[in-house]
Amino acid sequence: MANKAKIDRVPRSPDDPVTFQKCPHWSWWKDALSGQTHKRPCNKCRHCRNAKHERLVGSAIAEATTASCVLSLTLSYADVIGPDGEPCKPDGAIHLNYDHVRLLLMRLRKAGFKFRKIASGEYGGKHARAHFHLLLFFQWPEHIKQIVLEAI
Repeated sequence: MANKAKIDRVPRSPDDPVTFQKCPHWSWWKDALSGQTHKRPCNKCRHCRNAKHERLVGSAIAEATTASCVLSLTLSYADVIGPDGEPCKPDGAIHLNYDHVRLLLMRLRKAGFKFRKIASGEYGGKHARAHFHLLLFFQWPEHIKQIVLEAI
């Protein structure tokens, strides 16, 4: 109980972002141009991770309200048959490699699609396979949007 009271009395300046006020590991940095000193959060503690999650959810909701279409994708890697005939994980399934996602998005953009994205990489719980989750927010011209809505 005493620790909670101690945390609640942490002095906060009015210009601190509300989402990071609970960060106990602030660091200070000096702006080279203006010479002013600023506080910034650690971005590693539970409070900072929760604040980042809240910002991403807010961004996704805002994008979804203005997008013509929202597409959710999970990108994973297929097993490869090794020289001994046994299935094994490809290199991409062992380590997160954002280049694979970037190349997919580049191909979509070259095909003429206009979209914004939120991407997240993680390792699976059962076999620790690397995979990505993507939210794509498409911006389509009105005539294409009508064709898609009529097809649904």
